[in-house]
Amino acid sequence: MSYSKRSMRRAVGALGLLVACSAVVASLTGGASASDSPIPHFKVLTAVRPLPSTSSPVPASGTPHLKTWSSSVSVGGTNYPFKMVGKKVTTALGSPSTTVTVPVIPLIIKIGTNTFDPTHLLSGCETATAQTRFKRSPIFDKSTTFTMNGVNEGATQYVDAFQRAEFDKFTKASGINPGYHVLLKYVQEPAITVTVPAGDGTTFGSGCSLLGAVEINYFDAFVQNTLFPQVEASDGVNPAKFPLFLTRSVVWFDTVTSNCCILGYHGAFNNPDFGGTPQTYSPTDMELSGEFGGGIEDTSVAAHEVGEWMDDPWGNNPTPLWGHIGQVSGCQGNLEVGDPLTGTNFPDVIVNGYTYHLQELAFFSWFYHQSPSWGAGGKFSNNGTFTTFAANCP
Repeated sequence: MSYSKRSMRRAVGALGLLVACSAVVASLTGGASASDSPIPHFKVLTAVRPLPSTSSPVPASGTPHLKTWSSSVSVGGTNYPFKMVGKKVTTALGSPSTTVTVPVIPLIIKIGTNTFDPTHLLSGCETATAQTRFKRSPIFDKSTTFTMNGVNEGATQYVDAFQRAEFDKFTKASGINPGYHVLLKYVQEPAITVTVPAGDGTTFGSGCSLLGAVEINYFDAFVQNTLFPQVEASDGVNPAKFPLFLTRSVVWFDTVTSNCCILGYHGAFNNPDFGGTPQTYSPTDMELSGEFGGGIEDTSVAAHEVGEWMDDPWGNNPTPLWGHIGQVSGCQGNLEVGDPLTGTNFPDVIVNGYTYHLQELAFFSWFYHQSPSWGAGGKFSNNGTFTTFAANCP
């Protein structure tokens, strides 16, 4: 496919990068990469591709678009506008539930002589494919009853339970929207094979612990310019949907392999095929290599990215500066609910006999210094790790 027309796509942002810290990724062992380069000394990444401004893009008239609501909150005399997926939870709603279609597109990644295929059973390493495990996970399955900070959120999906918990003031039985939900509709799409050019991919480890890594700037341009036109035509993907590009034990590095590893990210761009309407998406690793440890495995990545997409779909929801916590070594000023708790998990969830890992997420009130918290149990994260709001940064 020609890149001439597609090269005009302008990225709105690639954000919410989930990274693995040096203490974790330094444990990567064994094997030469596809280019026979030695395993580098990894370090923490803080790469973010933010929006050029804090104003949210406006969908083109008459085009399909993501269902969102907007409001603002004042902190210390400063007004912070924000936009979230779903309906306005802070206003009484007659029909408070929203469902967003999520086309799940497995990517069969080829790096040198190695193939990473989420649709293929890796013999001797797993008893179900990554695609199957992902579909059955609490990201989409609604059979798990979640209790967060002592509050029963009902049988639902993990990120829906999180958002209900962070807005407990409004979603509890005595609140104005006890039936509030933002649910994800899983739609399985055909797999797409991606052959990574030499120099843009490498591998680490071997056997069941084989891990692939792809240069993120090459990859994100490929997603926007090549994959999106394909899935729009074949799968009906449009800005009203949240396509998720699923990999199996494939992560990303920024420019050089020493800037590794990004396990997933959510992004948005002005889609020229729909009049410039913002299109959200997320490449996400179903992490099964076992190389990272610390609970960073299987769907901990998806919990992080889907949670951030739901609360900050365009990546431009500003907050008071916070930082020096989770994966953030400096100061950051956005509503990325996964970043401050990277590496800290919610209690494991067992579905169909498989134990899933889900990252804990920070509440709205943590970012916006609300006291008392709007969140379940008066806490500031969905497993109670945060008991006060974010400290000022610096």
